[in-house]
Amino acid sequence: MAHPPHARVSEEYVPETPSRVTRCDRQVFDRLKALHRDTLKRELGKYLDDGQIVTLLSRRDLIVQKIEGLGPAALFDHSPRVRL
Repeated sequence: MAHPPHARVSEEYVPETPSRVTRCDRQVFDRLKALHRDTLKRELGKYLDDGQIVTLLSRRDLIVQKIEGLGPAALFDHSPRVRL
């Protein structure tokens, strides 16, 4: 059962496929893939319980799977704005 985006993340939350994701900055994608449970627990443990961290990682896995399924064209390199 999926909850609205504003609902508190919980163990019962089943994330939907991230259908709106079509492209991603390569650095953001690499950092997303690098997230680990231990790091999230250490950094967010006082705000999120274990079930919420598992749910967050499940959602991350779906996003990574979606982007990888789109192929290399889904990744782009952000170039900083040049000030004139």
